Order: sequence, then C-alpha cells, then structure tokens
Amino acid sequence: MSVPARVRAAAGLLVLLTLSACQIGPGELFRVVNETDETVVVKWNDAVYATLPPGRMTATALPEGYCEQSQGDRFTATSDSGRQYRYQGRVCNGNTWKLPSPGG
Repeated sequence: MSVPARVRAAAGLLVLLTLSACQIGPGELFRVVNETDETVVVKWNDAVYATLPPGRMTATALPEGYCEQSQGDRFTATSDSGRQYRYQGRVCNGNTWKLPSPGG
C-alpha cells in the first residue's frame, strides 16, 4: 500500500517545523570569538574550554538562571605567543567575548 503524496508532504512539513522549533538562537548562547591573528587556548575557571584558531568561535548554551548564579566564573585566554586576555563581562547566554586583534 503506497502513501499518498499529500500525506508524505504533510509528514515532511511536520518534521521540518519540529526541527526548526528545536534550534538554539544566538541569544541563548554564550560565545567566544577569536579575532586575533593567533591560535588561543581559552580556559573557564582554569580548565581548558577550547582551542580556537584565528577567526573561529565556540558557543555554549548555559542552563536557565546560570547568569544570576555565576558571579565567580572566569574566562581567560592565552595566545601562542603568550599574550593574555581576560573576559570582563558576565558569563550569560546572549553575551559574546570577542578576543581583539593585536593592536586593536
């Protein structure tokens, strides 16, 4: 027994709508972007969080309410040449830490 084309189309549309509802938007992520000319190692509270080549980024969806509870979190980064960076903002979904280019 074959499935009518309308039923297949409706099922496909339902799958598409379901998948699009599951996407996480930029306001729901804490992002780190490496805008330097070097690879950097990013640490979150002294544990390695990511190694980012130039122009790359990483993102994390933090639990609801994390921003209000995370006053002691520290993000630091060290470039291949030893340059140090420190994130000064709050670790919250919707925030982005852009590591500046040298001299910028």
